[in-house]
Amino acid sequence: MADLRRRPGTLIRAVAHEGQRFIIFNNRQEMAALVRVADLDALERAGGQSTERQIEQMLVRLGGHDALRRLLQRLDGS
Repeated sequence: MADLRRRPGTLIRAVAHEGQRFIIFNNRQEMAALVRVADLDALERAGGQSTERQIEQMLVRLGGHDALRRLLQRLDGS
């Protein structure tokens, strides 16, 4: 949260132009993710499928990003 407060424009540009993804923590707890709109669209398109299948497809689309994998597994309750 502190980095996001200090330099929001820099982080948003890194997401939008470089495809970086950031996990936002508050008190050492994962709270949200900052991702490109295209990545969000892909998550929403996968909405009608099982969570496990969504995770598999998102990992393929997003290149297997480890932090996102952990977040999606946590959301799935695994």
